[in-house]
Amino acid sequence: DEPGTVWCQPGDTSGLATHCQSSQVQTASSATDCYWTDFIKGNNFRVDVHEAFVDYRINMDQLYPRGANSQVPLLHETDHDIFCFAEDDWKIEADNAALQSANFAPASAPNGVDYAAVTALRAAIGTQKTLDDAPPIFTQLSIKDPTASNSQIVVTFALNEPGTAYCRVTRSDSGESAADMTINRILTADWSA
Repeated sequence: DEPGTVWCQPGDTSGLATHCQSSQVQTASSATDCYWTDFIKGNNFRVDVHEAFVDYRINMDQLYPRGANSQVPLLHETDHDIFCFAEDDWKIEADNAALQSANFAPASAPNGVDYAAVTALRAAIGTQKTLDDAPPIFTQLSIKDPTASNSQIVVTFALNEPGTAYCRVTRSDSGESAADMTINRILTADWSA
């Protein structure tokens, strides 16, 4: 409900020992791995909130490392917990006010949310799965001898993941070329499996 800064970080749930797992985020000691504020602020996925009650976006694309390990990109189709931390601009605003009270004492730090607020927001967001951004790959693709039948062409295929393959037949003497076979043209043949 006021200006400030928000940091967010995806928590790993895959079990990689090289990165902080969601279950390893801790509040006990900032001197050990996966301390909650170091973890959330570590990759610097942040947004400065200049106006309250306005939507902002933070793009997160890497896991936070443990120890001397390096950051790694998020993997597709993987579950992640989202941890976010916010602090207000009170220290900046108070220290730079045009007029200060005679009783003014500089703030030692901004006001930040506590870990209970972080876990409540994590629970409200729920586990998020990254999208499958890799296209399927044909692991088998073959055509039966076309001279075996006068009325059909049989294509045999297998994909490395569940999916749908679309086909379109065109006569060699039709004047169409591979360049003419746009995706929409292939889809309109309505042959899929």
